[in-house]
Amino acid sequence: MKDDGQVPAPQPAINRLAGTTVVADTQPLFAEGVRAMIDGADEFTVVSCVSTIADLHESVERAKPAFAVLDMKLEGGSSFEQLSRIRSASPETKIILLAAELDAAAAIDAVRHDVHGLLLKTMPTDLLIACLRKVAAGGRWVEMRSLGSAIERMLATDQAQQSAKALLSDRELEMVRFVCRGLRNKEIATRAHVSEGTVKTHLHNIYQKVGVSSRLALMRVAQERGWVAEHAD
Repeated sequence: MKDDGQVPAPQPAINRLAGTTVVADTQPLFAEGVRAMIDGADEFTVVSCVSTIADLHESVERAKPAFAVLDMKLEGGSSFEQLSRIRSASPETKIILLAAELDAAAAIDAVRHDVHGLLLKTMPTDLLIACLRKVAAGGRWVEMRSLGSAIERMLATDQAQQSAKALLSDRELEMVRFVCRGLRNKEIATRAHVSEGTVKTHLHNIYQKVGVSSRLALMRVAQERGWVAEHAD
């Protein structure tokens, strides 16, 4: 190889302290696997690997890490319940949640709680490091397919509720939910703290507004329009 006399440009030093990370997962073996994965990346280092909520908070308060990588369902409570305490102890810590499974409600909760990253545990392992790098650069990482599905469901639910509230009063909606649970007029009256006559009046008005003439038809319309869960308790 020809020596042109040029000195290679020095590579920037990697500041591993800038990537300090606390890992918390209820399964110690999984947590240790995450630790090894993160420690294998040049710019990150795990300063604590824990499996309980108490140890998580102790580690965050002591280390003030750049990142906290948390199992969404920690022993004794969810990670969402711990966020305010983590942020109070270490405001600069960026939080990444790992979920065994992710439904619409969980994805929306993650967005509402302003987490920086959200990953499924079933995703390829290299995506965790990609997530950390994106978050370190000021971005956010949320598993987009799950989030997209969650947003679609949320919008559909919101639209259904707006449709119901435009047609029926809050009291009438309550009566619809009771009917969809299979309650008789006497049971509805007891739960709603009204007389059976008042229940009958409400149902008569609801039937007229919705354009039905029976409980079964009302239940079918309510479920089709998303006013109540398909299998209400």
